[in-house]
Amino acid sequence: MNILVTIMFDGTGYHGWQFQKNSSSVQEEVSKAIDTVFNTHIDIHGCSRTDAGVHANKFCFNFISDNPSFDITRLPRALNSLMPYDISAISAEQVPDDFHARYSCKAKEYEYLIWNDFYRNPFYITKAFFYPKKLDAVSLNSICNKFTGTNDYASFMSDGSDIIDTVRTVHYFTAEQEGSLIKFKICANGFLYNMVRILVGTVCDIYHQRITATPEQIINEKCRKKAGFTAPAHGLYLNKIIY
Repeated sequence: MNILVTIMFDGTGYHGWQFQKNSSSVQEEVSKAIDTVFNTHIDIHGCSRTDAGVHANKFCFNFISDNPSFDITRLPRALNSLMPYDISAISAEQVPDDFHARYSCKAKEYEYLIWNDFYRNPFYITKAFFYPKKLDAVSLNSICNKFTGTNDYASFMSDGSDIIDTVRTVHYFTAEQEGSLIKFKICANGFLYNMVRILVGTVCDIYHQRITATPEQIINEKCRKKAGFTAPAHGLYLNKIIY
């Protein structure tokens, strides 16, 4: 029986989703809970890697269970009784045998939050990037739109990545404002290492004219140095997985 579980987590205290030898990870905590519920070790497969400090409103993983009599509807409550309070299981369902949380994914949506005011908000210290220089969401949105489409996004990948194929399709990239909170949303068929955070930093740099090149020119250069700064991890959320 192939089971898909959806969770949400606050990534502040973790070095990302994936197992780490000497650091805590979300996968480690979830795996311990799964093993306890089923009284055996079970390999779980996440939909994505996340960096240290990155959060998730929806993160999916799947695993194979040899216990066909297990009541899947009980699983979220069982996991939540065993996992730390900064990780929560939302739902669980049976999926086809060939389903894989990562490889069956058609697209992902990320959200990036900026607290845009002259004062820090203590409730967003680890949940949004404090950016005191004034931003206008309407202008940001017009810049974001120019980064959509099917392109080679090599300019927006951190150095050191071993990915060779850097062509991705960005379905939408938007910015909106709710009070002092700027919300970026971006959906694509895949993302390069730190791509969302570099795109957000680049949009802010273009807005403040720290970069004079156009989005099209930055894309065509295929050079990381031509893009903007990498926004910090704690403003980033994996928001939606599309299967």
